[in-house]
Amino acid sequence: MLKINHSVLALIVSVIYAIPAFGLTLEAFESRENSLAEQQMIEAYLHGLGSGLEYANARLGLKGESKLYCQPGGLALNPGNYISLIEGVASRHDFLPNDPIDVMLLVGLEIEFPCP
Repeated sequence: MLKINHSVLALIVSVIYAIPAFGLTLEAFESRENSLAEQQMIEAYLHGLGSGLEYANARLGLKGESKLYCQPGGLALNPGNYISLIEGVASRHDFLPNDPIDVMLLVGLEIEFPCP
């Protein structure tokens, strides 16, 4: 029988209900509290978002199409990197409070890791 860790299950459920289906907006990202639970929720969201972009990028490369961004081979990206990229893009570009951070992360990756 599958043994369930109740604290992990509670975290997953809280993440599912805390982040709307349409993503996380710039306004919500910038007004986030410094509570551990909220930081973990945002980091989990960014981890999934970053993984999705990495898979899409790899798929484009396998198909011989232009990649979205060209990450250096020895660099492993993590939620901390993603937060820095989003903050940098938000400070240099005109994004609206309701714009999703998903777009900002992609723009940040394209700017920071352009393809030759």
